[in-house]
Amino acid sequence: MNRKAGGMRAILNRSIIGAFLGLSLWCAAAPQPARLPVEVPFNRSAGSGDPLFFMVQLTDGSPLTFLLDTGASVTTLDSSLEKKLGDCLGRQTVEYSTGGKNAIRIYKNPGLYVGGVELKLGKRVWVDDVTHRFNYIPPLLGVLGMDCLQRYCVQLDFVRRKMLFADPEHLSRSMPGKPFRLTVTQGQAYVDENLLGLRGARTIIDSSYGNDGGLSGRLFEQEVQNGKQMWSRGLTVRESCFRSGAFGGETYTNLLLWDHSRTRDPAMNAVGLRFLARHLVTFNFPKRTMYLKQTSVGPLVDKDAEQAAKFLKNLKQAGELPGWSRDDHGENVQGRYVAGFYADTYPISLLIDIQKQGDQAVYHYAVEQLSHESPWRIRKAYQTDQSGRMVEEYPVR
Repeated sequence: MNRKAGGMRAILNRSIIGAFLGLSLWCAAAPQPARLPVEVPFNRSAGSGDPLFFMVQLTDGSPLTFLLDTGASVTTLDSSLEKKLGDCLGRQTVEYSTGGKNAIRIYKNPGLYVGGVELKLGKRVWVDDVTHRFNYIPPLLGVLGMDCLQRYCVQLDFVRRKMLFADPEHLSRSMPGKPFRLTVTQGQAYVDENLLGLRGARTIIDSSYGNDGGLSGRLFEQEVQNGKQMWSRGLTVRESCFRSGAFGGETYTNLLLWDHSRTRDPAMNAVGLRFLARHLVTFNFPKRTMYLKQTSVGPLVDKDAEQAAKFLKNLKQAGELPGWSRDDHGENVQGRYVAGFYADTYPISLLIDIQKQGDQAVYHYAVEQLSHESPWRIRKAYQTDQSGRMVEEYPVR
């Protein structure tokens, strides 16, 4: 305080300039937010019978179809890719939740990319026969596990069929949906709720489950005794459809659940993709929170497949479906995508199989839609016997 005023002004000016320059230097040197993969489309059929898959690239740009699996602790690549991975670092025996043990191989992380941005993974990946273990079209060449997912906030939009990798540190304070606390243990995520609305029932979130989930043997039998079961199938592992259930205070209908009493973990409860697909789902794994915004009380419907089936039904009612008359009755046995798997991609091509009542033959219809505005059309129609042998091919317009 004994300095002269002029000197004080000079000191203040230098301090201000120094502070400004320091701020500029600090801003220039401040770490920039890590680049995040762009929003990516996933398959149209995700959550309505199929798992969720999307495109990933290797360092050399090779496109790979990957499954999103919140129940897998480590990212796994198909054995067909081994020649691109360098030296094997060892082997390890693992036991899958679906049953059975297998000796997987361990390799250094080769680098996986989405939209040109490298995903954060662990240092190692596993290699196994992914393609044949899941047996889907298109063939799956990898499983993206929690060693990657737990580093991100991942949002799944089943209405738009899009997946977003978000920055967990820069989210809106008002996240869409109800929050559920996640516990991540040994690369698997759990909540303290289950599909009966019970609090404190430890439940794994496993997106590789094709149905709504599963219940411990005790709880499953309790629901059967309460008369909520509409139908059941399966001998080794029982699968039943229940009229209703609850989760987080919300009610849901037509829940397809497995009985875990004869599985490796009979006390396990699970939530699967068919249930998750009834919501806008946000997994903020670093913040250990899952947000669910209910978009449907009942199961998700694949609108494109539904429209294709309706197109064939209309032809049948008009007497124009090859191999069928107006008076024939039957049911859709199976429908699967052949092309146009991902949201917003055309043409869409499906193969729909239908069986007549009292007839062992199966009628196959390859149908396609060239654009969103185009009408559906039949490309090929044929009949096979119960052994799959071609019986007859029908002319189409």
